[in-house]
Amino acid sequence: MSHVAAEVIDAEIESLAEGAFAFLERLVAEQSVVGEEAGAQAVVAAELERLGFAVDLLEVPESIGSDPLAGVPQGSYAGRPVVVGRLSGGDGPTLLVNGHVDVVPAGWPGLWSSPPFAPARRDGWLHGRGAGDMKCGFAMVLLAVEALRRVAPEALGGSLVFVSAIEEECTGNGTLASIRAGVTGDAVLLPEPTGLDLLLGGAGVLWCDITVWGRAGHAHEAEAGANPILACLALATALRVLEDDLNHGRPAGEARCVVNVGTIEGGDWRSSAPVGARLGVAGDVGGDHGHAVRRQVAHHVPRSARQPARRPVPPADRG
Repeated sequence: MSHVAAEVIDAEIESLAEGAFAFLERLVAEQSVVGEEAGAQAVVAAELERLGFAVDLLEVPESIGSDPLAGVPQGSYAGRPVVVGRLSGGDGPTLLVNGHVDVVPAGWPGLWSSPPFAPARRDGWLHGRGAGDMKCGFAMVLLAVEALRRVAPEALGGSLVFVSAIEEECTGNGTLASIRAGVTGDAVLLPEPTGLDLLLGGAGVLWCDITVWGRAGHAHEAEAGANPILACLALATALRVLEDDLNHGRPAGEARCVVNVGTIEGGDWRSSAPVGARLGVAGDVGGDHGHAVRRQVAHHVPRSARQPARRPVPPADRG
């Protein structure tokens, strides 16, 4: 493509940028946490149709959890489709663009400078949950597609497939369902936010739950039993030690293992010692080392809970 054509495309992108911003605002305004993605998917489907894509709503089968590559489903898949858009431009290769519409919960809204699902523009940036990861990727790709089709439609010599997946933040089952349904390409682009660096790899992810049982009792007798919440705090520290052990001796440049304690649940009354507590743990396990890391976690946790009253249930594999 000539330098002049590239300048023309850049100018077209500038002229269409406001529309892309407006699409991103509509998308961010949809509270697409796990299980509530339908509104955001409707916004994506409408934008794809506006741009001339043929749009299909691909239902995720309830049986996806039995797939050997699936994560543990987070709930029913009824009414939570994957959106697939197809644009044909010739007999050339197929480019698959894959992105996820789901976002992680916004935490404590009072700590946000503006409501997390009320998109706000400040100094040329759009603020709101999911604006960066990764709804901006949707807006950028579709902005580029619209500009290219207006200025140089002949540049699309093959097919373009756009997949808007669910459950990227937890199981990956949305993308897996699309693959099992035959939605593939000759090359894949994931428009995740990377600071405009090109990343050519990824880390494996392991989720697990660690449950610790104690002995319930009134607060004034708490010392007579073991408090499982305190035991979980000790286990969280032990998992950080495990993280260091897993990374010891790894070659420079190889993906590091990262162990993150994301949730702790336990107790139902503040003046009682709880009967049980649970840690929710997720980790980047460095490429294809997932099975080995899972074995090490399952071995490490019981060793770290040495007191008899701290009876840990083996980690339940969460995908």
